[in-house]
Order: sequence, then C-alpha cells, then structure tokens
Amino acid sequence: MSRPLHLLLPLLLIGCSLSESGKDIATPLVQTEQTVYTATPIPDSAQGIADYSFSMQLRYENRTGSTIYLRSCGNRPLYAVTTLESDTSQSGYQKYWACGAPAAIPLRPSEVRQDTFQIEGPTVRDGQTHEPIGVLEGSFRFLYSASRDETADGSELPDRLSRSNVFEVRIAE
Repeated sequence: MSRPLHLLLPLLLIGCSLSESGKDIATPLVQTEQTVYTATPIPDSAQGIADYSFSMQLRYENRTGSTIYLRSCGNRPLYAVTTLESDTSQSGYQKYWACGAPAAIPLRPSEVRQDTFQIEGPTVRDGQTHEPIGVLEGSFRFLYSASRDETADGSELPDRLSRSNVFEVRIAE
C-alpha cells in the first residue's frame, strides 16, 4: 500500500463507522412523538406579557456504527430548537446554555434513548418594547448537541445525525 493511501485508510474507516447503516437512511435518527405542537401561554405576572410552553417527547436511535456522545449539563442533554435551514429567522425557542462542567452521555450503536423536554419561548425579548425576538410559530427541528467523542470540546456530529424530523408549532388561541 502506498504511503498516502495508508494514511487515509484510518480516516475512511472512522467516517464509515459514523455513517448510518443501510436501513432507514431517509428516517432521521431523532424522531418527535408528534408532528404538530401547541404552545400555550404562561402569563408573566411582573410584566403582564406571556411566554409560551409545550412538552416534547423524542426518540433518538443510534443507527451508526459508533457511539454518539450527547453533551449534557448534569444528566440533561444540551439541545436547540431551530428553524429550518431555508428559514433565515432566529428560533424564539433557542436555548442558551451556561454549564460549568459539561459532560457526555453515550448512546451506543443500536441503542435507543427517549427524552421529554419542556420547551419555552421566547428566550429573548427586545429590551425596550418587550416584543419577542425570534419565530414562535411555524416549522422547526430539534437538535441534540452531539459529538464523536466524549470530550466537552469534541467535534460536532453532522446535523443530519442529531436533528429531528420537521415539526410544526402553533400558538394556542
């Protein structure tokens, strides 16, 4: 084997082990329990303005050949609720994390993890008008903060291996 090819072989093997197995390639590894959620108001008595909340159940099935590490604060995985790639708007449910000592939760090949999260927004408001910053209704994805290794600063997984199917959020009337 020539030297340059010999150096590339370990990289190719690592890349192949983190790709999905041949089955269910079109199905995201992360699935929401529902495709439509209704965000209900949570009144803020101090400001007289409402925040919104909904509960999500997710299923994360590791169909890769390697362990996926979910970044966490304590025993809760870090995540984001994002707008779609085609939408340039910011999500009103974007969570901002401050974690002193992040850890990693392993998800081994063929293992399934189920989580329930209480999603709240808006997470940011205009300082003058108190208007929400970010989209609260429309199409979103849930995205676990996941990496290839258990170190806190390990390389991120491609989004396609840690994001959910598309789901809709509607504000309750």
